[in-house]
Amino acid sequence: MNYPNKKNTQNKTFINYSNRGMTLESDINNSNKYYLENDIAVIYKKPTPIKVVNVEYNNRINTKIKEAYYEIPSTTDYNGIYKGKYIDFEAKETKSKTSFALNNIHAHQIDHLIKVKNHGGISFLIIKFVLLDETYLLETKYLEEFLKNEDRKSIPYKYIKDNGYLLEYNYYPRIEYIKVLDNECEKNGYPLMCLYITDIIENGSYVIYNTKGEEYMKLAYDDKDVSEGFFVEGCVSRKKNVVPVIMPIFE
Repeated sequence: MNYPNKKNTQNKTFINYSNRGMTLESDINNSNKYYLENDIAVIYKKPTPIKVVNVEYNNRINTKIKEAYYEIPSTTDYNGIYKGKYIDFEAKETKSKTSFALNNIHAHQIDHLIKVKNHGGISFLIIKFVLLDETYLLETKYLEEFLKNEDRKSIPYKYIKDNGYLLEYNYYPRIEYIKVLDNECEKNGYPLMCLYITDIIENGSYVIYNTKGEEYMKLAYDDKDVSEGFFVEGCVSRKKNVVPVIMPIFE
């Protein structure tokens, strides 16, 4: 399985420890496991939608799928939540030393990444240049900018190097792509990022927020027992129950 992604190397180079033959997919899965175990982010590889049309039932335990096919085109490889922000990205490998061919990624995947960006989510490509042993994270805004301004079938290595982040390789996690996202949050000066997950049956919402946003959440909810995933009873409307509570603390 192959993958792409992110930004600017005006001496933003991180140390590369060599990936010792591991595939990009296994590197990212390893990193996601580390982020989950250490409560840094919740990011999963998306399952590919498959429709089963023929199953062989030998017995209750030994069941074999004889025929199946992809039901709909998949969007991107990974998605999840980081500091209250939705994350969505695709990852690709290329053996070219000079460019990343755009036929490695489908048009509907690019469209999906752009839509995620436009709706306030974090989206990007992770691109590994196998023969150079370099992996970059390229923000969707730079991908979109290239597609609008260039009539080419591939993205030059230099463009990715100049506008992407060279990702650091370690033992565990393998690829520190969250570190890049954390730096972006700091750079943009987001004091609070939060996600309200509404449970209509329970008549309320669970709240997830960035680490530095905890003090703001305590102010907003009068120092109640605020912790990641706390439940706010009666909070079912962003306009009526969220904005009136959050906005006053920034005024």
